[in-house]
Amino acid sequence: MTTFAKHPSALIHLTLTFVLILFLTSCSEIIDGSQIDNSLENIEEVSLIDGADNITVTVNKGEESYFILDIQNISGQFYHLGEARLGWCIDWQTPIDSNGGVYPGVKAYSTLGVQSWSRINYILNHIGELRTLFTDASYREIQLVIWSLRGNPEFNLDEVNLEDLPPEFRENGNPLFSRDLVRDILNYVDEKHSKWSYSEGDYYAVILETPADVQTLITVVQ
Repeated sequence: MTTFAKHPSALIHLTLTFVLILFLTSCSEIIDGSQIDNSLENIEEVSLIDGADNITVTVNKGEESYFILDIQNISGQFYHLGEARLGWCIDWQTPIDSNGGVYPGVKAYSTLGVQSWSRINYILNHIGELRTLFTDASYREIQLVIWSLRGNPEFNLDEVNLEDLPPEFRENGNPLFSRDLVRDILNYVDEKHSKWSYSEGDYYAVILETPADVQTLITVVQ
């Protein structure tokens, strides 16, 4: 009777065949599963703005928007950003000094044409309309909508604890916003944004890359 001991090459061939089958099976499971999708979900096609790789941002509290931003040391196309700008944030879990906090060395990135920002850019172009339709909406509801749409870090309006939100969103243990109103705005944006496309002169978000331990900011340009 033939044995593998007498034919070691046959044993090697069988072992290699078995390893190859395991490799192909593993690859198939990864490709067919969600691992690849999950590894790509945070990649965005934003682009660094020329002349905006070493700017200084001063942050103050806003009334019409979450923040009012003063941007300095910017040149090129957006040199005019030094005026007071409406500002929002996309990281609800990280603090920021909004009482005149100064952040140097910030980089600015354009979201123009980036699909994952289309809903937020729709909002930035229709804030006046939203406030006419949803008359009780303050900057808080708009900011909560932006957090809900970003999803990085994950934000679930129905599950977030009030005490985990920044202090501007609560008073004496009570919310200073309407969850129902946030849901209504989200539903409206979800219904309307797909019928909107960017045209020259429209607004879009510019991401301001602050230090890792500071809220990531956005402002609005045309």
